[in-house]
Amino acid sequence: DEAKAHLGIAAGDSTHDSLLETLIAGVSGFIDEYTARTMQKQTGVSLVATGDGTEYLVLPTFPVASVASVTDEDGNVTDSSEYTLRSESGKLKNKGGQWARGVDYTVVCTTGYVTAGQVGDPTPVRTVPQSLIFACLKLVGKSFERRHAEGTTNVSAGQSNLGFQRELDVEIKSTLDALSNVHV
Repeated sequence: DEAKAHLGIAAGDSTHDSLLETLIAGVSGFIDEYTARTMQKQTGVSLVATGDGTEYLVLPTFPVASVASVTDEDGNVTDSSEYTLRSESGKLKNKGGQWARGVDYTVVCTTGYVTAGQVGDPTPVRTVPQSLIFACLKLVGKSFERRHAEGTTNVSAGQSNLGFQRELDVEIKSTLDALSNVHV
């Protein structure tokens, strides 16, 4: 509904629903890759992060809503009382010292944001930041409008990343760049 409103399409008009769903999925995937974030909530995700001898273990994606387990490469499980999660930056802080340098840790967790389709979900996951929604809507809108200029009525998510990269204007790029650099 947000995409339709952004494009000036009546809520009851289903003419473009399939195309809009494909564009939204493609744009979401592009933004995930560009920002190293996970837009849509996913549970049971296994992430591997290598300790660097500091108190922080930086996970390869964020946000991280919750952690089910942390296991080192030798199979040793780190008790949840030994670390705290910094959800928005995707970091685990070791309460008792440091994460061993060069050791790979497998973190099983829930990543992503609650999206419009998951609003009733009881898991306390952050909602999508408004700036990320805005960037997504702008990219969907640009791609939707461009389809006529290119003579395209069907777009597949698999062929979309190059097209979405082409649509990045200064405002969208600066928004996504800012969202990409939260690992601080």
